[in-house]
Amino acid sequence: MNEDELVMIEIQSKMVEMLIEYQEHGLQALAMAMKTILDTYVVALGEEDTVKLLETAIKTVKEGKHSHILNTIPKNQLN
Repeated sequence: MNEDELVMIEIQSKMVEMLIEYQEHGLQALAMAMKTILDTYVVALGEEDTVKLLETAIKTVKEGKHSHILNTIPKNQLN
């Protein structure tokens, strides 16, 4: 794996850890994470490109590309 892939896996692992930490309020934690990420994309990309990103996200969900996401995190990254 290259450095970008390792950084992405590390970030993904930390985000999962955060959601686990707040699992008693799982939907609220997930909603706030999504809102924060969405707000950040709008600032970084602008509204038009964020809409394109969301359209792509909808497409990949419908294609089933997100139903196995935890399988992509190496076991040594899960605590």
